[in-house]
Amino acid sequence: MESKTSTDNQWNVEALDKAYRQGFMHGLAGERRHAPYKVEIVTAAWEAGFDDGHEHYQDGLNREKDKLADSSAEKSGHQIA
Repeated sequence: MESKTSTDNQWNVEALDKAYRQGFMHGLAGERRHAPYKVEIVTAAWEAGFDDGHEHYQDGLNREKDKLADSSAEKSGHQIA
């Protein structure tokens, strides 16, 4: 029985890295979660990147909400603890 090499697979480390980075950018941009890949492991890399990017996106939204709340409170004369 022949052993499979990484070139026999439909993925390699570079493809996984690229998929992760693309997923990250989609998540960071707040786009919808739809992986453009058919190969399960590459899709998983894209989804991991998307989840990480989306987490950063949500953190940014939360920081903006906090800034707006702080600014609004300052204008109304209330102090934020």
